[in-house]
Amino acid sequence: MAAPIVCTSRWCQRASYGLLRFFTFHKGLVNVTVKWRACSSRRSRLHEHVKEGYSSRPQLDMLSICRHPGEVVRNIENRKGELIQEDVYDIINTWKQLVKVKEEIKILEAEKLVITEKVKTLVELHDNQTLHLLKEFQVLRNRGKEVRLQLNDLYSDENQLDEKYHLKALKLPNQTHPDVPIGDESNARLVETVGQKSEFDFEIKGHLDLGESLDIIRQRRLAHVSGHRSYFLRGAGAHLQYALVQFTLDKVIKKGFIPMTVPDMLKGAVFEGCGMQPNAKSSQVYRLDPSRFEDLNLAGTSEVGIADCLSCVKGMFCPGFLQVLRSPFNVGFTRRIGMSVNPVFQGMFALRRELLPQGVANRTMATLHQMHRMGKPKPKPPKVSPTFGRPQLKGVVLKTMIRKPKKPNSANRKCCRVRLSNGKEVVCLIPGEGHNLQEHNIVLVEGGKTQDLPGVKLKIVRGKYDCAHVQKKK
Repeated sequence: MAAPIVCTSRWCQRASYGLLRFFTFHKGLVNVTVKWRACSSRRSRLHEHVKEGYSSRPQLDMLSICRHPGEVVRNIENRKGELIQEDVYDIINTWKQLVKVKEEIKILEAEKLVITEKVKTLVELHDNQTLHLLKEFQVLRNRGKEVRLQLNDLYSDENQLDEKYHLKALKLPNQTHPDVPIGDESNARLVETVGQKSEFDFEIKGHLDLGESLDIIRQRRLAHVSGHRSYFLRGAGAHLQYALVQFTLDKVIKKGFIPMTVPDMLKGAVFEGCGMQPNAKSSQVYRLDPSRFEDLNLAGTSEVGIADCLSCVKGMFCPGFLQVLRSPFNVGFTRRIGMSVNPVFQGMFALRRELLPQGVANRTMATLHQMHRMGKPKPKPPKVSPTFGRPQLKGVVLKTMIRKPKKPNSANRKCCRVRLSNGKEVVCLIPGEGHNLQEHNIVLVEGGKTQDLPGVKLKIVRGKYDCAHVQKKK
Protein backbone atom coordinates (compact mmCIF):
# COMPACT_ATOMS: atom_id res chain seq x y z
CA MET A 1 0.00 0.00 0.00
CA ALA A 2 1.28 3.48 -0.83
CA ALA A 3 2.65 5.53 2.04
CA PRO A 4 1.31 9.09 1.82
CA ILE A 5 3.62 12.04 2.40
CA VAL A 6 1.60 15.09 3.48
CA CYS A 7 3.40 18.34 2.60
CA THR A 8 2.48 21.52 4.50
CA SER A 9 5.20 23.93 3.40
CA ARG A 10 7.42 24.79 0.46
CA TRP A 11 10.41 23.09 2.07
CA CYS A 12 8.41 19.90 2.60
CA GLN A 13 7.14 20.03 -0.97
CA ARG A 14 10.69 20.29 -2.30
CA ALA A 15 11.83 17.46 -0.03
CA SER A 16 8.95 15.18 -1.06
CA TYR A 17 9.63 16.03 -4.71
CA GLY A 18 13.19 14.79 -4.23
CA LEU A 19 11.88 11.61 -2.56
CA LEU A 20 9.50 11.07 -5.44
CA ARG A 21 12.35 11.35 -7.97
CA PHE A 22 14.47 8.95 -5.91
CA PHE A 23 11.79 6.27 -5.63
CA THR A 24 10.87 6.69 -9.29
CA PHE A 25 14.49 6.07 -10.27
CA HIS A 26 14.77 3.00 -8.03
CA LYS A 27 11.70 1.14 -9.23
CA GLY A 28 10.31 -1.60 -7.10
CA LEU A 29 11.69 -0.41 -3.78
CA VAL A 30 8.51 1.12 -2.40
CA ASN A 31 5.38 2.87 -3.59
CA VAL A 32 5.25 6.52 -2.56
CA THR A 33 2.22 8.80 -2.89
CA VAL A 34 2.90 12.51 -2.53
CA LYS A 35 -0.17 14.37 -1.32
CA TRP A 36 -0.07 18.14 -1.64
CA ARG A 37 -1.81 20.08 1.06
CA ALA A 38 -2.13 23.77 1.82
CA CYS A 39 -0.42 24.76 5.03
CA SER A 40 -3.08 25.15 7.73
CA SER A 41 -0.94 27.55 9.78
CA ARG A 42 -1.34 30.39 7.30
CA ARG A 43 -2.13 33.64 9.05
CA SER A 44 -5.61 35.09 9.18
CA ARG A 45 -5.66 38.88 9.10
CA LEU A 46 -9.25 38.97 10.34
CA HIS A 47 -8.31 36.93 13.43
CA GLU A 48 -5.38 39.31 14.09
CA HIS A 49 -7.76 42.26 13.67
CA VAL A 50 -10.08 40.74 16.28
CA LYS A 51 -7.27 40.10 18.78
CA GLU A 52 -6.05 43.69 18.41
CA GLY A 53 -9.58 44.96 19.15
CA TYR A 54 -10.33 46.60 15.80
CA SER A 55 -13.23 44.29 14.86
CA SER A 56 -15.87 42.32 16.65
CA ARG A 57 -15.44 38.54 16.87
CA PRO A 58 -17.04 36.71 13.91
CA GLN A 59 -19.99 34.53 14.86
CA LEU A 60 -19.98 31.20 13.02
CA ASP A 61 -22.98 28.87 13.05
CA MET A 62 -21.08 25.82 14.27
CA LEU A 63 -24.21 24.03 15.51
CA SER A 64 -25.51 23.81 11.96
CA ILE A 65 -22.10 22.61 10.72
CA CYS A 66 -21.99 19.92 13.42
CA ARG A 67 -25.51 18.72 12.53
CA HIS A 68 -24.87 18.56 8.77
CA PRO A 69 -21.14 18.00 8.14
CA GLY A 70 -21.83 16.07 4.95
CA GLU A 71 -23.57 19.05 3.35
CA VAL A 72 -20.66 21.31 4.30
CA VAL A 73 -18.18 18.89 2.68
CA ARG A 74 -20.26 18.70 -0.52
CA ASN A 75 -20.51 22.48 -0.61
CA ILE A 76 -16.71 22.80 -0.33
CA GLU A 77 -16.20 20.26 -3.11
CA ASN A 78 -18.69 22.04 -5.37
CA ARG A 79 -17.13 25.44 -4.75
CA LYS A 80 -13.61 24.02 -5.12
CA GLY A 81 -12.19 25.75 -2.05
CA GLU A 82 -8.81 25.12 -0.48
CA LEU A 83 -10.29 23.05 2.38
CA ILE A 84 -10.90 19.30 2.18
CA GLN A 85 -13.08 16.81 4.04
CA GLU A 86 -10.55 16.21 6.84
CA ASP A 87 -10.42 19.96 7.53
CA VAL A 88 -14.18 20.11 8.19
CA TYR A 89 -14.04 17.38 10.84
CA ASP A 90 -10.87 18.93 12.29
CA ILE A 91 -12.74 22.25 12.64
CA ILE A 92 -15.63 20.50 14.40
CA ASN A 93 -13.32 18.66 16.83
CA THR A 94 -11.33 21.80 17.59
CA TRP A 95 -14.53 23.77 18.23
CA LYS A 96 -15.82 21.08 20.63
CA GLN A 97 -12.54 21.15 22.53
CA LEU A 98 -12.69 24.95 22.67
CA VAL A 99 -16.24 24.87 24.04
CA LYS A 100 -15.21 22.32 26.68
CA VAL A 101 -12.22 24.43 27.78
CA LYS A 102 -14.41 27.56 28.01
CA GLU A 103 -16.90 25.70 30.21
CA GLU A 104 -14.09 24.58 32.53
CA ILE A 105 -12.78 28.15 32.68
CA LYS A 106 -16.25 29.43 33.54
CA ILE A 107 -16.60 26.91 36.40
CA LEU A 108 -13.16 27.69 37.83
CA GLU A 109 -13.70 31.45 37.59
CA ALA A 110 -16.96 31.08 39.53
CA GLU A 111 -15.15 29.00 42.16
CA LYS A 112 -12.40 31.61 42.33
CA LEU A 113 -14.95 34.32 43.10
CA VAL A 114 -16.44 32.20 45.89
CA ILE A 115 -13.01 31.60 47.43
CA THR A 116 -12.21 35.32 47.20
CA GLU A 117 -15.41 36.24 49.07
CA LYS A 118 -14.73 33.66 51.81
CA VAL A 119 -11.16 34.84 52.28
CA LYS A 120 -12.35 38.44 52.38
CA THR A 121 -14.82 37.56 55.13
CA LEU A 122 -12.14 35.80 57.21
CA VAL A 123 -9.78 38.78 56.85
CA GLU A 124 -12.49 41.13 58.15
CA LEU A 125 -13.29 38.90 61.17
CA HIS A 126 -9.73 38.02 62.31
CA ASP A 127 -6.41 39.79 62.77
CA ASN A 128 -3.20 38.79 60.97
CA GLN A 129 -1.80 36.65 63.81
CA THR A 130 -4.85 34.42 64.26
CA LEU A 131 -5.73 34.44 60.55
CA HIS A 132 -2.72 32.31 59.49
CA LEU A 133 -3.44 29.80 62.25
CA LEU A 134 -6.96 29.08 60.98
CA LYS A 135 -7.24 25.76 59.15
CA GLU A 136 -10.07 27.08 56.97
CA PHE A 137 -7.89 29.97 55.76
CA GLN A 138 -5.04 27.62 54.87
CA VAL A 139 -7.40 25.34 52.92
CA LEU A 140 -8.91 28.27 51.01
CA ARG A 141 -5.50 29.72 50.19
CA ASN A 142 -4.15 26.39 48.91
CA ARG A 143 -7.27 25.83 46.85
CA GLY A 144 -7.00 29.35 45.44
CA LYS A 145 -3.44 28.64 44.28
CA GLU A 146 -4.56 25.43 42.60
CA VAL A 147 -7.42 27.23 40.82
CA ARG A 148 -5.07 29.98 39.66
CA LEU A 149 -2.59 27.50 38.20
CA GLN A 150 -5.38 25.56 36.49
CA LEU A 151 -6.78 28.77 35.00
CA ASN A 152 -3.35 29.77 33.65
CA ASP A 153 -3.07 26.43 31.85
CA LEU A 154 -6.63 26.65 30.55
CA TYR A 155 -6.15 30.21 29.30
CA SER A 156 -3.12 29.06 27.32
CA ASP A 157 -5.07 26.11 25.88
CA GLU A 158 -7.98 28.42 25.03
CA ASN A 159 -5.76 30.81 23.07
CA GLN A 160 -4.15 27.98 21.11
CA LEU A 161 -7.47 26.28 20.32
CA ASP A 162 -9.12 29.60 19.42
CA GLU A 163 -6.35 30.45 16.96
CA LYS A 164 -6.33 26.96 15.43
CA TYR A 165 -10.11 27.00 15.10
CA HIS A 166 -10.38 30.42 13.47
CA LEU A 167 -7.47 29.88 11.05
CA LYS A 168 -9.47 27.11 9.37
CA ALA A 169 -13.08 27.99 10.19
CA LEU A 170 -12.83 31.43 8.58
CA LYS A 171 -11.99 29.70 5.29
CA LEU A 172 -15.32 27.85 5.18
CA PRO A 173 -17.32 29.13 2.18
CA ASN A 174 -20.90 30.36 2.46
CA GLN A 175 -23.58 27.74 1.99
CA THR A 176 -24.82 27.56 -1.59
CA HIS A 177 -28.57 27.44 -2.24
CA PRO A 178 -29.60 23.89 -3.20
CA ASP A 179 -31.39 25.12 -6.36
CA VAL A 180 -28.21 26.65 -7.81
CA PRO A 181 -26.87 24.47 -10.68
CA ILE A 182 -23.29 23.21 -10.32
CA GLY A 183 -20.83 24.09 -13.09
CA ASP A 184 -20.08 26.98 -15.41
CA GLU A 185 -22.54 29.33 -17.14
CA SER A 186 -23.47 26.65 -19.67
CA ASN A 187 -25.38 24.86 -16.87
CA ALA A 188 -27.43 27.94 -15.97
CA ARG A 189 -31.19 27.71 -16.37
CA LEU A 190 -33.92 30.31 -16.78
CA VAL A 191 -35.82 30.88 -13.54
CA GLU A 192 -38.35 33.55 -14.48
CA THR A 193 -39.11 35.89 -17.37
CA VAL A 194 -40.48 39.31 -16.42
CA GLY A 195 -42.40 41.18 -19.10
CA GLN A 196 -42.24 40.57 -22.84
CA LYS A 197 -39.16 40.97 -24.97
CA SER A 198 -39.51 43.76 -27.50
CA GLU A 199 -39.15 42.98 -31.19
CA PHE A 200 -37.73 45.42 -33.74
CA ASP A 201 -37.70 45.42 -37.53
CA PHE A 202 -34.01 46.42 -37.65
CA GLU A 203 -30.75 45.02 -36.34
CA ILE A 204 -30.22 45.84 -32.65
CA LYS A 205 -26.85 47.33 -31.74
CA GLY A 206 -25.09 46.92 -28.41
CA HIS A 207 -23.97 49.76 -26.21
CA LEU A 208 -20.39 49.46 -27.48
CA ASP A 209 -21.48 49.72 -31.13
CA LEU A 210 -23.70 52.68 -30.31
CA GLY A 211 -20.92 54.42 -28.38
CA GLU A 212 -18.36 53.92 -31.13
CA SER A 213 -20.77 55.14 -33.80
CA LEU A 214 -21.44 58.28 -31.73
CA ASP A 215 -17.68 58.71 -31.10
CA ILE A 216 -18.10 58.78 -27.31
CA ILE A 217 -16.41 55.42 -26.52
CA ARG A 218 -13.13 54.05 -27.76
CA GLN A 219 -12.13 50.46 -26.99
CA ARG A 220 -10.30 49.22 -30.06
CA ARG A 221 -6.51 49.03 -30.24
CA LEU A 222 -5.99 49.77 -26.54
CA ALA A 223 -4.34 46.51 -25.43
CA HIS A 224 -0.91 48.15 -25.60
CA VAL A 225 -2.14 51.05 -23.42
CA SER A 226 -3.98 49.47 -20.50
CA GLY A 227 -4.74 45.85 -21.38
CA HIS A 228 -7.95 44.08 -22.33
CA ARG A 229 -11.43 45.46 -21.62
CA SER A 230 -10.16 49.00 -21.17
CA TYR A 231 -11.85 51.99 -22.77
CA PHE A 232 -11.76 55.75 -23.16
CA LEU A 233 -14.81 57.99 -22.72
CA ARG A 234 -14.76 61.04 -24.95
CA GLY A 235 -16.89 64.18 -25.10
CA ALA A 236 -20.50 63.35 -24.29
CA GLY A 237 -19.41 59.94 -22.92
CA ALA A 238 -17.34 61.56 -20.16
CA HIS A 239 -20.19 64.01 -19.41
CA LEU A 240 -22.62 61.09 -19.32
CA GLN A 241 -20.57 59.26 -16.70
CA TYR A 242 -20.52 62.18 -14.25
CA ALA A 243 -24.15 62.97 -15.03
CA LEU A 244 -25.09 59.42 -14.09
CA VAL A 245 -23.31 59.79 -10.72
CA GLN A 246 -25.06 63.11 -10.03
CA PHE A 247 -28.41 61.73 -11.14
CA THR A 248 -28.01 58.77 -8.75
CA LEU A 249 -27.02 61.06 -5.88
CA ASP A 250 -30.04 63.33 -6.39
CA LYS A 251 -32.35 60.32 -6.65
CA VAL A 252 -31.28 58.49 -3.49
CA ILE A 253 -30.83 61.60 -1.31
CA LYS A 254 -34.53 62.39 -1.84
CA LYS A 255 -35.35 58.92 -0.51
CA GLY A 256 -33.47 59.54 2.75
CA PHE A 257 -30.09 58.02 1.95
CA ILE A 258 -26.89 59.69 3.13
CA PRO A 259 -23.95 59.36 0.70
CA MET A 260 -20.60 58.04 1.88
CA THR A 261 -17.25 58.02 0.11
CA VAL A 262 -14.99 55.20 1.26
CA PRO A 263 -11.25 54.57 0.85
CA ASP A 264 -10.09 52.77 -2.28
CA MET A 265 -7.38 50.83 -0.43
CA LEU A 266 -8.34 48.55 2.46
CA LYS A 267 -6.51 45.96 4.53
CA GLY A 268 -6.88 42.24 4.03
CA ALA A 269 -8.82 41.77 7.28
CA VAL A 270 -11.66 43.91 5.88
CA PHE A 271 -12.00 41.69 2.81
CA GLU A 272 -11.82 38.52 4.91
CA GLY A 273 -14.64 39.89 7.06
CA CYS A 274 -16.75 40.22 3.90
CA GLY A 275 -16.07 36.62 2.84
CA MET A 276 -13.24 37.26 0.34
CA GLN A 277 -9.71 35.86 0.48
CA PRO A 278 -7.15 38.35 -0.91
CA ASN A 279 -4.32 35.80 -0.78
CA ALA A 280 -6.22 32.98 -2.47
CA LYS A 281 -4.88 31.53 -5.71
CA SER A 282 -7.86 32.73 -7.81
CA SER A 283 -8.91 35.79 -5.82
CA GLN A 284 -11.00 38.55 -7.36
CA VAL A 285 -9.24 41.19 -5.23
CA TYR A 286 -6.42 43.34 -6.58
CA ARG A 287 -3.48 43.22 -4.18
CA LEU A 288 -0.90 46.01 -4.18
CA ASP A 289 2.81 45.24 -4.35
CA PRO A 290 3.65 43.58 -0.97
CA SER A 291 7.20 44.94 -1.05
CA ARG A 292 5.85 48.51 -0.93
CA PHE A 293 2.46 48.05 0.74
CA GLU A 294 2.52 45.21 3.23
CA ASP A 295 -1.21 44.61 3.51
CA LEU A 296 -3.26 46.83 1.18
CA ASN A 297 -5.80 45.83 -1.47
CA LEU A 298 -7.98 47.80 -3.89
CA ALA A 299 -11.68 47.89 -2.99
CA GLY A 300 -14.00 46.93 -5.85
CA THR A 301 -17.24 48.24 -4.34
CA SER A 302 -18.26 50.54 -1.53
CA GLU A 303 -19.95 47.79 0.52
CA VAL A 304 -16.58 46.53 1.73
CA GLY A 305 -15.59 49.86 3.27
CA ILE A 306 -19.07 50.46 4.72
CA ALA A 307 -19.10 46.99 6.28
CA ASP A 308 -15.81 47.74 8.03
CA CYS A 309 -17.16 51.07 9.32
CA LEU A 310 -20.16 49.36 10.88
CA SER A 311 -18.05 46.59 12.41
CA CYS A 312 -15.90 49.04 14.39
CA VAL A 313 -16.11 48.50 18.13
CA LYS A 314 -14.37 51.67 19.29
CA GLY A 315 -17.25 54.08 19.16
CA MET A 316 -17.29 55.78 15.75
CA PHE A 317 -20.09 53.64 14.37
CA CYS A 318 -22.37 51.02 15.78
CA PRO A 319 -23.85 48.05 13.93
CA GLY A 320 -27.54 48.37 13.25
CA PHE A 321 -30.09 48.40 10.49
CA LEU A 322 -28.23 49.20 7.30
CA GLN A 323 -29.76 49.74 3.90
CA VAL A 324 -27.13 50.03 1.19
CA LEU A 325 -27.72 50.94 -2.43
CA ARG A 326 -25.20 49.40 -4.78
CA SER A 327 -23.47 51.72 -7.22
CA PRO A 328 -21.16 51.00 -10.14
CA PHE A 329 -18.80 53.60 -8.70
CA ASN A 330 -16.97 53.57 -5.39
CA VAL A 331 -19.74 55.46 -3.58
CA GLY A 332 -22.07 53.97 -0.97
CA PHE A 333 -25.39 55.04 0.50
CA THR A 334 -26.86 54.24 3.91
CA ARG A 335 -29.97 55.41 5.74
CA ARG A 336 -28.54 55.47 9.24
CA ILE A 337 -25.12 57.12 9.17
CA GLY A 338 -22.90 59.24 6.94
CA MET A 339 -19.17 59.81 6.98
CA SER A 340 -17.19 61.61 4.28
CA VAL A 341 -13.59 60.49 4.12
CA ASN A 342 -12.76 62.82 1.24
CA PRO A 343 -14.91 65.55 -0.31
CA VAL A 344 -14.11 64.32 -3.82
CA PHE A 345 -14.77 60.95 -5.35
CA GLN A 346 -11.75 58.83 -4.56
CA GLY A 347 -12.35 56.20 -7.22
CA MET A 348 -14.68 56.32 -10.19
CA PHE A 349 -14.22 52.75 -11.38
CA ALA A 350 -14.67 49.34 -9.80
CA LEU A 351 -11.27 47.75 -9.27
CA ARG A 352 -11.50 43.96 -9.31
CA ARG A 353 -10.06 41.11 -11.25
CA GLU A 354 -11.93 40.08 -14.37
CA LEU A 355 -11.88 36.55 -15.78
CA LEU A 356 -10.44 37.03 -19.26
CA PRO A 357 -10.07 34.42 -22.00
CA GLN A 358 -6.33 34.35 -21.27
CA GLY A 359 -6.96 33.68 -17.57
CA VAL A 360 -7.25 35.82 -14.47
CA ALA A 361 -5.65 39.25 -14.85
CA ASN A 362 -3.17 40.04 -12.09
CA ARG A 363 -2.19 43.69 -12.21
CA THR A 364 -1.00 45.33 -8.99
CA MET A 365 -1.56 49.03 -9.61
CA ALA A 366 -3.02 52.08 -7.85
CA THR A 367 -5.28 54.81 -9.20
CA LEU A 368 -3.87 58.13 -10.36
CA HIS A 369 -5.59 59.93 -7.49
CA GLN A 370 -3.97 57.58 -4.97
CA MET A 371 -0.54 58.20 -6.44
CA HIS A 372 -1.08 61.98 -6.20
CA ARG A 373 -2.39 61.66 -2.65
CA MET A 374 0.28 59.29 -1.29
CA GLY A 375 3.23 60.32 -3.42
CA LYS A 376 6.15 58.16 -4.36
CA PRO A 377 6.57 55.10 -2.11
CA LYS A 378 9.33 55.72 0.39
CA PRO A 379 11.88 52.91 0.73
CA LYS A 380 12.40 51.46 4.18
CA PRO A 381 15.56 52.75 5.89
CA PRO A 382 18.31 50.12 5.99
CA LYS A 383 18.80 48.35 9.29
CA VAL A 384 22.08 49.26 11.01
CA SER A 385 23.92 46.52 12.88
CA PRO A 386 24.97 47.10 16.53
CA THR A 387 28.57 47.54 15.35
CA PHE A 388 27.49 50.01 12.65
CA GLY A 389 28.36 47.78 9.72
CA ARG A 390 31.73 46.60 11.07
CA PRO A 391 32.57 43.19 12.59
CA GLN A 392 34.36 44.68 15.62
CA LEU A 393 35.08 48.13 17.08
CA LYS A 394 37.63 49.51 19.48
CA GLY A 395 36.53 51.55 22.49
CA VAL A 396 37.35 53.12 25.84
CA VAL A 397 35.61 52.11 29.06
CA LEU A 398 33.80 55.03 30.69
CA LYS A 399 32.16 53.23 33.61
CA THR A 400 31.54 49.70 34.89
CA MET A 401 28.09 48.80 36.17
CA ILE A 402 25.84 45.93 37.23
CA ARG A 403 22.54 45.33 35.46
CA LYS A 404 19.63 43.19 36.68
CA PRO A 405 18.17 40.83 34.05
CA LYS A 406 14.55 40.26 33.14
CA LYS A 407 12.52 37.68 35.03
CA PRO A 408 12.75 34.76 35.63
CA ASN A 409 16.57 35.21 35.58
CA SER A 410 18.06 36.72 38.71
CA ALA A 411 21.89 36.66 38.47
CA ASN A 412 23.36 40.14 38.08
CA ARG A 413 25.04 40.93 34.77
CA LYS A 414 28.36 42.77 34.65
CA CYS A 415 28.28 45.56 32.06
CA CYS A 416 30.22 48.67 31.15
CA ARG A 417 29.61 51.86 29.20
CA VAL A 418 32.04 52.20 26.30
CA ARG A 419 32.83 55.09 23.96
CA LEU A 420 33.47 53.52 20.56
CA SER A 421 36.02 54.69 18.01
CA ASN A 422 33.23 56.29 15.97
CA GLY A 423 32.18 58.48 18.93
CA LYS A 424 29.04 56.52 19.92
CA GLU A 425 28.47 55.54 23.54
CA VAL A 426 26.95 52.11 24.15
CA VAL A 427 26.42 49.62 26.98
CA CYS A 428 28.26 46.30 26.54
CA LEU A 429 28.08 42.99 28.40
CA ILE A 430 31.24 41.59 30.01
CA PRO A 431 30.96 37.82 29.46
CA GLY A 432 32.42 35.19 31.78
CA GLU A 433 33.06 35.17 35.53
CA GLY A 434 35.06 38.06 36.92
CA HIS A 435 36.87 40.85 35.08
CA ASN A 436 39.64 43.40 35.56
CA LEU A 437 38.12 46.31 33.65
CA GLN A 438 38.03 49.81 35.02
CA GLU A 439 37.73 53.34 33.73
CA HIS A 440 39.95 54.33 30.75
CA ASN A 441 40.72 50.71 29.78
CA ILE A 442 40.92 49.87 26.04
CA VAL A 443 38.59 47.07 24.91
CA LEU A 444 37.42 45.40 21.71
CA VAL A 445 33.66 45.21 21.14
CA GLU A 446 31.66 42.84 18.90
CA GLY A 447 27.98 42.16 18.25
CA GLY A 448 26.13 39.81 20.57
CA LYS A 449 22.63 40.42 21.91
CA THR A 450 21.88 39.48 25.50
CA GLN A 451 18.39 38.00 25.73
CA ASP A 452 17.58 39.05 29.30
CA LEU A 453 19.08 42.58 29.06
CA PRO A 454 16.93 44.89 26.93
CA GLY A 455 18.98 47.30 24.84
CA VAL A 456 22.34 45.54 25.36
CA LYS A 457 23.38 44.36 21.89
CA LEU A 458 27.19 44.32 22.23
CA LYS A 459 29.71 42.38 24.29
CA ILE A 460 33.39 42.71 25.24
CA VAL A 461 35.95 40.38 23.63
CA ARG A 462 37.90 38.67 26.45
CA GLY A 463 41.68 38.37 26.09
CA LYS A 464 42.08 41.44 23.87
CA TYR A 465 43.73 44.73 24.86
CA ASP A 466 43.11 45.53 28.57
CA CYS A 467 40.41 42.89 29.14
CA ALA A 468 42.00 39.71 30.49
CA HIS A 469 40.94 36.13 29.83
CA VAL A 470 38.59 34.34 32.18
CA GLN A 471 40.74 32.77 34.92
CA LYS A 472 40.31 29.06 35.49
CA LYS A 473 39.08 27.95 38.89
CA LYS A 474 41.67 26.21 41.05
